[in-house]
Amino acid sequence: EGSVLACLCYITEEVCPGYFGTSLEGYFRDVTILGALVSYLLPEIHVQLDELHMPLHLLATDHLLTLSARTWPFLAAVRLWDVIFMEGSPALLASFLALLGMYFRQAADLAVQDGRGQTQPADVASRFRDVTRASVARDIDEVVQQTRRYLPLVRGDPV
Repeated sequence: EGSVLACLCYITEEVCPGYFGTSLEGYFRDVTILGALVSYLLPEIHVQLDELHMPLHLLATDHLLTLSARTWPFLAAVRLWDVIFMEGSPALLASFLALLGMYFRQAADLAVQDGRGQTQPADVASRFRDVTRASVARDIDEVVQQTRRYLPLVRGDPV
């Protein structure tokens, strides 16, 4: 029980500080940081997000608040958590960048092709969640590799 509590404390205090208060202050801080990182590291996706009027927080909610435990297959979530436990908060942000780079275009295309009139941000977010859930078990090695590629950039390490 003690080690479980220690892991939970590490997640809530170190990886996701301020995420779970009444104002979700830490969560919105990290979404803002992600917005800047997407603009710099994934400029084509940043443009597509703007064109779709897609608030980033709609895409990031599950990943940041549940560390993908709510929607991902168990083994893929465990691999993500391994990286997060080893690398800390930057791995959570880097892994979200990896997911955007790997799956956002497909999700946006599917939402646009849906043919139900104007594409709504909620439709794009739903497609992103579905595409990620359906693909991540197969692609988890690539997700981890891309996460490790983004880690130094998220940390601000000299390149």
